[in-house]
Amino acid sequence: MAILSEAVRSMRVSVSTPNGQVLGEVRGRYEVVVRFEPGYAERVGETELAGQVQRLGRLLFAHRAAAYEELKRAILQPSRSPRPRPGGETYERAYDALSVTGESRDGSVHVTVGGLRSWVVHIDPGAIERLGGEGVARATSEAANDLVARVVTEIKRLRLEHFGRRPT
Repeated sequence: MAILSEAVRSMRVSVSTPNGQVLGEVRGRYEVVVRFEPGYAERVGETELAGQVQRLGRLLFAHRAAAYEELKRAILQPSRSPRPRPGGETYERAYDALSVTGESRDGSVHVTVGGLRSWVVHIDPGAIERLGGEGVARATSEAANDLVARVVTEIKRLRLEHFGRRPT
């Protein structure tokens, strides 16, 4: 497991939205960095920008999960299918019902994820004018990192509740 942990710490996953204007990167285990192409936030406003950040969240999550699974396969080389665990079905239902929100330090950006499938991003009206595009990108990164920390805490809680141990 030490080799996998080291590989995950050095992992980088980068994606952009289909329009190429909103970019994100997951560095290591959980650090998220979001940026916008210069002038994009100012051109589209908070509502359109929030929609693009939602798309980015889904893409980042999917690509990061795929990269992690690929690392696991390459390093651990599983020889058989995982066995079902007692409590697994109730864990999956609780996981699917999980709703977590992260927010920027100034409260201008909120990112909510439900069941790690649906994403909702809210950028306060006037945030772009007040913070500028780069400032909103920083606030979005803060909200994303807060979200990730909260999701990790909730998953640990669920694992303890359903399996009696912390995740490996």
